[in-house]
Amino acid sequence: SEVACRAGLCGGGRVILRGVSGVCRAGERLAVMGPSGCGKTTLLDILSGRKNTGTVSGEVRIDGDVLRARARRQRTSMVFQDDVLPATSTAAEFLEFHAALRPTHAAAPGGSLPPQPQPQPHPQTRAAIVEQRRARMRRYIAQMGLSKCINTTMGDELTRGLSGGEKKRVAIASGLLSSPSVLFLDEPTSGLDSSSAQSVVAALDVVVDDGCAVVFVIHQPPAQLFETFDRLILLSSNGRTLYSGARRDVLRYFAELDAQLSLGGALVCPRGASPPEFLMDIAVLSSTETVDSIAREWPLSALGRETQRLAYEAALARPESGGRAAVQAVQSSAVAPQAASVPTR
Repeated sequence: SEVACRAGLCGGGRVILRGVSGVCRAGERLAVMGPSGCGKTTLLDILSGRKNTGTVSGEVRIDGDVLRARARRQRTSMVFQDDVLPATSTAAEFLEFHAALRPTHAAAPGGSLPPQPQPQPHPQTRAAIVEQRRARMRRYIAQMGLSKCINTTMGDELTRGLSGGEKKRVAIASGLLSSPSVLFLDEPTSGLDSSSAQSVVAALDVVVDDGCAVVFVIHQPPAQLFETFDRLILLSSNGRTLYSGARRDVLRYFAELDAQLSLGGALVCPRGASPPEFLMDIAVLSSTETVDSIAREWPLSALGRETQRLAYEAALARPESGGRAAVQAVQSSAVAPQAASVPTR
C-alpha cells in the first residue's frame, strides 16, 4: 500500500518523494512542512487526485475505500496557492456560481462514477441541492467574516478589490460548498501579512469545526500558527520523511533521537527558539548523513509505528450513518513508496 511518483521522461526520472506516511482524522489539521523543492505540493497533488504526470503507485483511502484519482477529486476540494479569481465578479457572484455548477453526484467506491445514481429514500432535485449549498454559502460568509465585502469585486493588479486574505477566504468558502470530506490547501498563508494570515487561520477553524479534515502545505509558519496544527509531516530536501505524527510530540521525539544518535544536542530545540524555525533548520541545514539517519530511524521508532498503526486503522474505518469518516493515503513519493493517511467526514 504505497503511493509513489516518478518525475521525468524516457526512464530514469527524479525521485521527488520517498517513504512518506501520515494520518489525519476528521476535524483535524495536518500540516506538511519542508524546504522548497522537497515535494510538498506533489504530495498534496497525489492525495487530492490531481497528479497527472510522472509515475504514481500505491493507494489512497477515503472512509476506508480505495479511491482512484477521479473519485478523490469528487470527494475533496483543493484551494490552490495562486487561485485565479475573476477580477470583475463580486465575492457573492463567485460563490453563487460555484454553488450552482459544482457536481451534485458523489463518487462510487473504487473511483468510478455510477452511470445512474442509486435512488435515495428521499430523492432531492438539483434545485434543492443548490439551495442547500446557498444556505451553506450564507453561513460561511458570516462565519468567515466576509459579510462586509461580499458585494466587492475581486480586483486584480490593475483594479482595487478584495485584500489577499479576503480572496483566500472566498476561495476556501467556495471549496466547502460541495461538503468535501477533505479540504486541501497549498500555502494558504503565502504572501499574506500577519493580520490576513490570522484571518485565514480563523477560516480554517470554521472548516475544522464543521468536521472536515484539513491538509495543507506550509513552508515556515509563525510559532502561533504552528501551535494550531494537530498533526505534522516534516520532509527533508530530498523528499524523505523526517517526522509524521502529532505536532505536540515532535520536539520530544527529536530530543530523544538526538540522544539515541549521539548528535550532541543538534536535534534539541533551544529554550525560547521558534519550533517551526528549528524544524526547518533540521530539514535544511543538517548534513546528508544526519538527514539519512533521521529518515532511517523514523519508521522504526515508537511514534513511527504508531503513525502506521493509525493509518491502517483509518483504512478499515467506516463512518457511522450521517457521521464523518477518515481519508487515508498510504505513502506518497515522487518516485518512491510509503504511506500517508487522512481521515474525513
